[in-house]
Amino acid sequence: MKRSPHPTDQEIVALYWARNETAISLSQEKYDPLCRSISSGILHNHEDTEECLNDLYLSAWNTIPPQRPDSLKYYLCKLIRRISVNKLTYRQAKKRDIRKTVSFEEAEAELNEYFHNECFTAEDSLLSEYINIYLSELPPKRRQILVLRYWLCDSVSEIARKTGTKQNTVKSILSRELAYLKRYLTEKGGYADEQSDACHE
Repeated sequence: MKRSPHPTDQEIVALYWARNETAISLSQEKYDPLCRSISSGILHNHEDTEECLNDLYLSAWNTIPPQRPDSLKYYLCKLIRRISVNKLTYRQAKKRDIRKTVSFEEAEAELNEYFHNECFTAEDSLLSEYINIYLSELPPKRRQILVLRYWLCDSVSEIARKTGTKQNTVKSILSRELAYLKRYLTEKGGYADEQSDACHE
């Protein structure tokens, strides 16, 4: 398979499917800085981050195939978040005085509880579609704040610094937008609203 100097995601995914280990090195070249940033933002520990990155590419190799992601970037980001959050959960299980870390998975879990459906997760393509539509309709700054918090797991203070927004404003936007998202999913997605719009803290 002839590769261009800058292979596309689909070309790299095709290499995974061909069981060509070049896919791993190309994935690292293209997305290692981004995945490292996500993992480091969750763990704040260099050694744990390096371990998670190693696990990331092994996981990608073991899951592609059967998965054939349209966006390798999104797929790797999803994997590194999951791996890093699992590492953090294991690490925190040995501690009692840990700082609260809000991740995309925690927002996902809250939505699951809200809709009273254990099988309904953000892995579900329909939910993902509705969330993507909702995000696309937000003003840029509000969308950026949500993505920084629930995608990159940035702290409120980090989001405030990156967006030039006061911390109290960031908290208010996060609280309101999660409530609005729940309402949106209820109204547009047709999911039963069985409880009030409690805001995420």
